[in-house]
Amino acid sequence: MEKKSRRWLTITVLAITSLVFIGLSIYPMIEALMNQQKATPTASNPTAPPTADSAETVQKEEEGYQLVLKRDPNNQSALQGFVETRLKLIRLGLRKPKDVIEPLEKLTKLNPSQTIYATLLAQAYQQAGDSNAATQTYRNTLTQQPTNVDALQGYVALLIQQKKSSEALDLLKNTMATAKQMNQQQAGSVDTPALELLMGDVYLSQQRSSEAMILYNRLQKENPNDFRPVAAKGIVLRNEGKTEEAIALFKSAEALAPVQVKEKIQQLIAQTQAAPVSPDVSASPAPQKSP
Repeated sequence: MEKKSRRWLTITVLAITSLVFIGLSIYPMIEALMNQQKATPTASNPTAPPTADSAETVQKEEEGYQLVLKRDPNNQSALQGFVETRLKLIRLGLRKPKDVIEPLEKLTKLNPSQTIYATLLAQAYQQAGDSNAATQTYRNTLTQQPTNVDALQGYVALLIQQKKSSEALDLLKNTMATAKQMNQQQAGSVDTPALELLMGDVYLSQQRSSEAMILYNRLQKENPNDFRPVAAKGIVLRNEGKTEEAIALFKSAEALAPVQVKEKIQQLIAQTQAAPVSPDVSASPAPQKSP
């Protein structure tokens, strides 16, 4: 149970420090895919599932979009609505990630330049257990846009899941080099702190929390108005069983966070208060040399 808890801490790091801020427009969609097995409220997921009435409403919406798509299979508004409805049903536990793959494949094909669909498709493949298709989709996206943080976040999460963290670090280091060149040509064109936060995610997956903390401290100093490194530090301390210190950092992060993110951090505070993590000495070994 403790190992499972720590696995979700890593996922929380990925969500809070990366998706929540970088991909605000797609976060609810990816969250639905990530949480598809957590429909019932628990200590770590205190939000109760919607009522049967709302589930029935969503199912009727799904049927409506299906009728439109029978008449006009390439109707993009209907496809988008159909995907969003299916994702709601996934969150309710009434559909599975595989059920959203076909409409996402169509949207990706119809909109090759809009990588949001390819990123969601890769996430759906990943959650459906087709890691090969997920990998190829992420790589295709990153070939077009090497610094696409949404795609990088998903691919890094997949590599961590596959125990290929060294490969993830190499990818991020190469991407950082590209990003720095792009920022020299056009300042601020790439969110380099986001890439470094992803490196921190990889360090945590390798139980290199000391190195992650050094990275987060530097990012906080360089970007004092950015909530992400503050939240990430809180997660490290929570992982070490330092509940009060973690909550204090989460509250500081909440104060800095944009409105769209505050609720997620509030949920993280509630989860930490409800189910504090016992410290694990083995989870914080001495810093290792970066590969």
